[in-house]
Amino acid sequence: MIAIIAVLIGLLLPAVQSAREAARRSSCTNNLRQLGVAIHTFGEARKVLPPSHSGGAPPVDRFGTWFVVILPFIEQQPLFDVFDLGQGWDAGPNPSAASASGASVSTFQCPSRRSGRQISDGAPQVGATGDYAVSSVATASYQHQHQDFSVLRGAMVGSGPTRQGSSWNGRSTFAMITDGTSKTILIGEKHVRQGELNRGGSAGGSGDGNIYISQQTGWYECHSVRQTDHPNGLARDANDDRPNRWHTFGSWHPGTCPFVMADGAVRALAPSIDLTTLRQLGDRRDGEVTVGDF
Repeated sequence: MIAIIAVLIGLLLPAVQSAREAARRSSCTNNLRQLGVAIHTFGEARKVLPPSHSGGAPPVDRFGTWFVVILPFIEQQPLFDVFDLGQGWDAGPNPSAASASGASVSTFQCPSRRSGRQISDGAPQVGATGDYAVSSVATASYQHQHQDFSVLRGAMVGSGPTRQGSSWNGRSTFAMITDGTSKTILIGEKHVRQGELNRGGSAGGSGDGNIYISQQTGWYECHSVRQTDHPNGLARDANDDRPNRWHTFGSWHPGTCPFVMADGAVRALAPSIDLTTLRQLGDRRDGEVTVGDF
């Protein structure tokens, strides 16, 4: 009898694990869908897309990220109100706001990777972590999100150096996505290698640090922006330890990595996707419209 029970458990366990992962993947997809809706709502209200990062070249390069500015659009107005966008991420109430228990927002977390309160190490500042990043394609360092549109070719870019009061202005619009909103990536799941959760910056390997901070000339960008034109392509799996992995997208969902397109649809891409196709999907205006399945 014991042997029969053991066999039955052995047969059932993989099915249970598979069902749980399917539920987690569905939840992750729903998170991305909500973020897509939030970005569209922001765009309708402000007539621009949210800035991937706020600020510009030094000395105004140490401000917040898209995670902060979309908080009111995912029913997180109280958390948004704690931040002061007129001050740098290391000034005023911002350090405590980024590390508060409520800063770990479930919509920013893939349940296959993390849940509940998730706080980074001090590289460079303690704060909530998350699993999604803006897609960037650039002819120079993608980390400098304040650069010109001729350099930054993703759908969402940094604010540049101007602001109205304490609000930094977004620069890109949906109209600028000339390759088509259904063929252009907005946001995807970033690669975080197993064993490197909540470790910030390049020193941490995966750049899984505070999602609310940026520095336009520093490596903190990798916490909330990743490259769809990186030569590594997508992470092969959750244990992909190739160099510069803090620049790339990747998922703990087996055999797939989810992205939300500029039309709000969520698409699952295979880790083996062709590098040229991935770059084309990240570029809003290259004229190389990807057709068919990808």
